[in-house]
Amino acid sequence: MSRLGGRYVGSVLVELPESRLDELGDAAQRIDAIGLKLERVEVTDVDEREGEPVGLDIVGPDRPGIVHEATAVLAALDVNIEELTTTIEASALSGAPLFRAKVKMLVPTTVSDQSVREALEGISDEIMVDFSIEPADS
Repeated sequence: MSRLGGRYVGSVLVELPESRLDELGDAAQRIDAIGLKLERVEVTDVDEREGEPVGLDIVGPDRPGIVHEATAVLAALDVNIEELTTTIEASALSGAPLFRAKVKMLVPTTVSDQSVREALEGISDEIMVDFSIEPADS
């Protein structure tokens, strides 16, 4: 579950025989009737990316654009973000809002961790955050 645009959203991947798809559709309509919105989307080809799982922590004073700018750098390297969690907390010293992000990503085998580190360091002063990169927990 995530909160996007003021709404809670989530996704569930269900695997079942084609003969039971109508049953799933009926169940979804019953849920829609109580005020929840469900949408059924068939999964076709799944893009199974390969690469090295890597963890990234981001910490710095909160401000608009941190996620946008960091993910733009990662996208330019063809890094796949698999999980992203952000929080805002009070800084221990000043009480000012402190941004924290924890990212699990898949770095292509053609891209070194050092390249990722250098690309992020290239924007760290600009967006005033610190990054730490380490192998991701599986």
